[in-house]
Amino acid sequence: MFFAGAVTIGPLLLIFNPLLVPVLAKIAGYLVARLAWFGGYALVWGALLGYWFRDRAPGGRSTALAKGAGIAALLVFLGTLTLGDRQEDWRKLQWMRTTPRAEWRVETWRDLVGFMNALPAGSRIASDPLTSYMIPAFTSHKVTTLLAQHSSPADPTAPARLQDAVRIFSPFTSARETWDAIRRQDADYLVLNFRFERPVVLFYGGIDPALYEATLAKFRNDPGRYEEIADTDRCHVFRIVKDAPPPEPNVTEARTSGTPEVSALPADAVRIAPNASPAGIRLLAASLGATTVSPGDTVPLVLYWTRGEGEIGPIPERLYLRLDSREPGAIDRDSPIGKLTRKWRQTRDGRLFRARTSRNLVRGSLPAFLWRPNAILVDSIAIRVPARMAPGRYDVEALLRPHAHIQVYHWSDFLREEDSFSGITVGELEIRP
Repeated sequence: MFFAGAVTIGPLLLIFNPLLVPVLAKIAGYLVARLAWFGGYALVWGALLGYWFRDRAPGGRSTALAKGAGIAALLVFLGTLTLGDRQEDWRKLQWMRTTPRAEWRVETWRDLVGFMNALPAGSRIASDPLTSYMIPAFTSHKVTTLLAQHSSPADPTAPARLQDAVRIFSPFTSARETWDAIRRQDADYLVLNFRFERPVVLFYGGIDPALYEATLAKFRNDPGRYEEIADTDRCHVFRIVKDAPPPEPNVTEARTSGTPEVSALPADAVRIAPNASPAGIRLLAASLGATTVSPGDTVPLVLYWTRGEGEIGPIPERLYLRLDSREPGAIDRDSPIGKLTRKWRQTRDGRLFRARTSRNLVRGSLPAFLWRPNAILVDSIAIRVPARMAPGRYDVEALLRPHAHIQVYHWSDFLREEDSFSGITVGELEIRP
């Protein structure tokens, strides 16, 4: 029993050591929180060893093996439910592996890398976070932003640098906002990489091919500050004229042209009861483009958002959309283990009674920290109904919650149907066979 206790208590003392954790936090940042994951493994391992040593009497080991087999069977069963609930994601991963995007291959970047290597060594380059992730690996240059906080866990300026990257390359920010962000990051060159053929969702924003033309025009229309020195195969490089005077502030005027803003809510949009996320973002209304669909169909959904006068924090908000069955007996919201029961039935029958997806607000092209206070933002969404969705009536739910790298889960998220992802009903659907 001493050995079993040691392997249990030892890791726990390491994980929750009040002297060691602050030291590790300065080195690894938020990654220290992942040490807590080992706590559960230590407890399970200690329990199994405890069973083994306690039952060393004749015939006792068979009892210990039976207990261990029971625990293993339970873990396999719960794992099967989880994996069964992720079959749609698995199919997507299989498709991605068998049909890789051309822009993910090194050959696609070779000419751009060659041109950047011809720039003065050690230059600071501003680009989108995904391209910035590649530049230090293939060149001698520095970048003004990183892909996500995960790339530099102990860097307190990472959120600000990521937000400035969005400000620089969003076509919806004013000339002054763009210039101020570039000067804050002390960039020497801009690299506009338009070789992504489909939208890419990133932590703070995103890459949207539909906005390439407007983004390029933003810099070409200001040659006194941005000198285009390369234009080759959907890639553009600009030299920043650092001694140029700053533009005049005109945030309001810049945001009223071409942005996904509207002056008033449409008459046919369904008004939503008063609500607010922790960041002060409110959902005002919703409009569902269809009421009757079939599995595999795409449903248009338009959400209308606004924000208050308060400041948006460094952690971005993420939108979760969920289809929730309203058929009697499909979802047991009163049972303490209703979610396990539903997942077992879904695995057995091969049909889904609930499906959830997530996305950035406004496709990442205009994150909430760039919204004008009290302006109405239009978020156009296409919801794909999974092919395994069971026929019946469904609520369409929307929820906005902070999108941290380490997601906070509750026991209800694993056991109960009413969990922390339950949102506001924005419409109703009928799914027919």
